[in-house]
Amino acid sequence: SIGASCGPAAVCAQRLVEALGDRDWEVQFVALEAIRGLGAAVAPALPEVFRKMFGDQEPPVNEMARQIHAEYLKMRGKTSAEKVPEVARLLRRLADKSWEVRKEAIQDLAEFGLGAAAAVPHLVMSVLDEDFDASVAATKAVERMHELGVLGSFDERVPEGGSPVKLVEGLMPLLDEEDPRVSLHA
Repeated sequence: SIGASCGPAAVCAQRLVEALGDRDWEVQFVALEAIRGLGAAVAPALPEVFRKMFGDQEPPVNEMARQIHAEYLKMRGKTSAEKVPEVARLLRRLADKSWEVRKEAIQDLAEFGLGAAAAVPHLVMSVLDEDFDASVAATKAVERMHELGVLGSFDERVPEGGSPVKLVEGLMPLLDEEDPRVSLHA
């Protein structure tokens, strides 16, 4: 069954991420709406979602991406990152008033690699840093965590920090969507 293997559902989720690259902002928006419904399984899509938060996108696309970002942070809640002394030291530096110190801490966390996995929610939050350079560094750090497999993938049944994924349940209702661009990607 599709639900047992998550294979076809993973392909559908990946197609939604690919739809974020469409030139039509409405397609991007609809894809983001569908991605939003993935719950904790949204983690593998975070780097692409972050790209939609800023830049030349239409305001509804920016806003939907920000909502996904906020909901992910709310879902993740507190982490055990504070229990690792080096990571805890870097997390304290993320609160520094100096953007240079924050940016350096973000880059150090990215270099820490898998050892900083518990700090992912803090890195995700840093994507909204008021300083552009620190925000870009945070986006790159989350991409690094994604490359290392910390965020999981749509091929897995259990994403980073979550319970078993039921992508099929999130995607099946989209097959009946009136907008053909939604049903096509689902």
